[in-house]
Amino acid sequence: MWRLWDGRSAQQVSQSTRRAKGDRRRFHCPCLSSSFGKGVKEGATVKLTDLLKQDGVKGIILDFVGAKCPFSQQQLQGVAKALSQKNGKGVLVAAVFIDADPQVVRKALKKRPLPTLVLWDKGGKVAHQWHIKATPTVVVVRKNGVIAATYEGMAPPIPDMYQHFFSAVLVAVANGSSLPPQPMMRHMGSG
Repeated sequence: MWRLWDGRSAQQVSQSTRRAKGDRRRFHCPCLSSSFGKGVKEGATVKLTDLLKQDGVKGIILDFVGAKCPFSQQQLQGVAKALSQKNGKGVLVAAVFIDADPQVVRKALKKRPLPTLVLWDKGGKVAHQWHIKATPTVVVVRKNGVIAATYEGMAPPIPDMYQHFFSAVLVAVANGSSLPPQPMMRHMGSG
């Protein structure tokens, strides 16, 4: 089992970030790009509660990433491939960039556009509030607002693992079934 820089295991992270049904963490982020067609305009502030209220939404996958993080970039490629397979009907995917400068994010999006809602966590406030300690981190939120799972610091030995993992997560959220365990990953510090 791998451990994070602060000594917590993946299981401890997952357990510590789950919340009770009544605990509503704030989630307000500006939208940088919206290619999923749900009426969110670029520049508008996005609230998680508003996204969950939309018709047909079964859950949301928040992918906290960094524009310059190589693991985040690999993961976003896997997300795009998984979404191209049309798995996960009714599941919204949002890439939440935690970079300090939105221009860095826009530059990365010009090189590689994403078929997801793209949000910018201005000042890292949301990441801090949600206890995001590493990128990439994936948070799965069910329709009722409960965090179903947190997958932190994913760095697979094979880049295609992201695509297969995300496909499984999309299908599970769409069907309301159990989420897959985090795949075996190499240690973040290894080369």
